[in-house]
Amino acid sequence: MQLTTLARQIRAAHARGQAAEKDALQAYRAAGEWLLEAKAQVGHGKYEAWVADHCGFSKSTAEVYTRLARWCAANPQRAVHLKNLREWLAFIRGADIAGPPYTCTPARTRWPLGFASLAQRKEFETALGRHRAKGGPVPTIIRALNALPVGNRQ
Repeated sequence: MQLTTLARQIRAAHARGQAAEKDALQAYRAAGEWLLEAKAQVGHGKYEAWVADHCGFSKSTAEVYTRLARWCAANPQRAVHLKNLREWLAFIRGADIAGPPYTCTPARTRWPLGFASLAQRKEFETALGRHRAKGGPVPTIIRALNALPVGNRQ
């Protein structure tokens, strides 16, 4: 087979794989939404047994799916850009999506920034401090943040 043909087939297979991952992510999110509905109906203390008896996967898998569903509902603008479950898991690693919103308002900004976790907020503040200490473009960063449309401010 010629290299150009191989390259075309490789790109096509890669695109099909990416589309399948995106479809799988949406299926996992839907499963999470239905799990949340089932949990509300099953009643206190019976959910884990119900998952084990009726779903065919572990409690930890159910937790991942329900966390994904909650996160997508709370972050619809970010959710549309997710490519696969692995990307979402990397994004939320360590984040407590059920917890309170963690915000800070950096000096010279007009609006607070929202973070998924306190650790994420501290990481942002540390990075900003490093840039400031090195004489980095903190004023430029602040101007760029202030220029963002309201829908992109989280």
